[in-house]
Amino acid sequence: MIRWDALSARARSFFRVDLDPVLSIPNELSSGSWDKWMVGATCGLLVLGLTMVYSATSPLSTRPSAYLESHLIKIVSGLVAFAIGSRIDYHRWGRWAPGLYVLGLASLLLVYVPGVGHSAGNARRWISLGGFTLQPADFARLGLVVYLALLLSKPRARLERFATGTLPCVIALALVAFLVYRQPNLSTTLALAQICGLMLVAGKIPWRHLGVLAAPMVVVLPFAMKSYQSSRIANWLGYWQGGAHLQGGNYQMDQSILAIGSGGFLGRGLGEGRQKWFFLPDAHTDFVFAIIGEELGFLGALLLVGLLMILLWRAYEAARRAPDRFGYLLATGIGASIAIYAGVNLMVACGLFPTTGLPLPLVSYGGSAILATLFSIGILNNIAAQGDSVLLAGIGDYE
Repeated sequence: MIRWDALSARARSFFRVDLDPVLSIPNELSSGSWDKWMVGATCGLLVLGLTMVYSATSPLSTRPSAYLESHLIKIVSGLVAFAIGSRIDYHRWGRWAPGLYVLGLASLLLVYVPGVGHSAGNARRWISLGGFTLQPADFARLGLVVYLALLLSKPRARLERFATGTLPCVIALALVAFLVYRQPNLSTTLALAQICGLMLVAGKIPWRHLGVLAAPMVVVLPFAMKSYQSSRIANWLGYWQGGAHLQGGNYQMDQSILAIGSGGFLGRGLGEGRQKWFFLPDAHTDFVFAIIGEELGFLGALLLVGLLMILLWRAYEAARRAPDRFGYLLATGIGASIAIYAGVNLMVACGLFPTTGLPLPLVSYGGSAILATLFSIGILNNIAAQGDSVLLAGIGDYE
């Protein structure tokens, strides 16, 4: 039998790090006081995603199970990350927040290092390490959320002042957003800004400060867009204003709407979709919801939305019941991240938003997104496990 206490003591003496939070389970989790609804919804989304990724990728390879096996490995790795996030007391993330934030910035800079950074489609968004390709923006986003939660946990008097409350949060966002924007990745940049905005609102930053920040961003945004991004928005607007004769610049959206509409109430049947046969690009990543709508119909889409709503409900409850202000803000940031990514992805698939590259959390094919999301949900589960029925008005400042 492995003696974890002896192993932990030897590791601490050699590496000088504390492994106790990883090798031991908090009382809240060992007693079974974990959020069953949250875990159930997460597992449901993973199973649905695994099934639909297999269906959507079956025409893409001579070995139909190739993408399935790869996706399954990523899910297993994500579940390990979920277990780690669940076991570590979430208060420790507050102490590690500055280091995590700097680590996220460093990972974003690695995309420019020759031999490490990987480019595709005129974008440098990936790094290759040990045979694995990761998108650092997914992990930098989590580091930003943890750091913002720490910054917004300051005493109320400091948050009321722009220099000590809002400004540090804006600087933290600006550094990450700039590096992501330079990849280029405008959709993720805007998502980061929205997550930060919701966390600032949850942190009760004065509204006058939020107004001062929002106005310049709205003015600068049109000038920050590249030509292809502006054309994408113009084509999207033209699609709904002009109809069929302007569909040329909206091929993906047009095929996605066709897939969802052809599914009807019950769908064509699992594996019977037609748009995945080289009509709809990225059917297993950004447009997996279209395949769900085509093959499983309205009921399948309703199941997906229902599972997402359960997950977001439990994130809200974790924030509401958090024992302290840091836990409340951290749960809010994680929940906001899932909600924004899911909402934008679903709207894009339905043609309600210009085409972007945001994945559907826990469902789309992609290792970095699944790994970061499951790790975030693990932290969320730890917050929920330690929570009680404390009203938001009674939450104290994190020390």
